[in-house]
Amino acid sequence: MIARITGTVLEKGVDHVIVDACGVGYKVFASLGTLSMLPAPGGEAALRVHTNVAETAFDLYGFGDGLEEEVFRCLIGAPNIGCKKAMQILSGLPASEIVAAVRSGDVASLARAHGVGKKTAERLVVELRDRIAALVTERKDIDDSRRPRPTAVVDHVTSGLVGLGFKLEQARSAAEATVEEIGGDDLPALLRDALQRLRRA
Repeated sequence: MIARITGTVLEKGVDHVIVDACGVGYKVFASLGTLSMLPAPGGEAALRVHTNVAETAFDLYGFGDGLEEEVFRCLIGAPNIGCKKAMQILSGLPASEIVAAVRSGDVASLARAHGVGKKTAERLVVELRDRIAALVTERKDIDDSRRPRPTAVVDHVTSGLVGLGFKLEQARSAAEATVEEIGGDDLPALLRDALQRLRRA
């Protein structure tokens, strides 16, 4: 597997760059953010690379930094999110903003990315929460000041409500209000109270 490419930029497209490494031109798909950081043709570039091998394709996806690559891997680990879709999302939102949006349940921000509707954004928040939490724990270079991380209790109550069929935004709002008013960590009691709030709304 190819993990890194260093060479001369031959040309840049709207979604890819071609890099000459030792006489071989590699087409590497990249986000708009990464492409904007690369030099003009003739300049030297170094990219971290994810190699995607399929029956009819051998595609390379490049990243300007480690965080973008790791968020990309989190995205493709979610159901129905392939490499191309993940790169579209990264083109719409920088990796750091995706991390912040997932941690805070900010569905609206995720939904702004190209090809991501509200339902997909809600699913991504649920699917990626644990992966992103682990990523933040491992990395020390993520700015944690943009949005506060919801408590584990709020996360559990929200997940329970989503599992019962409520929309993510409704569920998180009810969970946060319940935890703020009642407190504690009695999940069944908190879930019952949150359900009552939603039914009264």
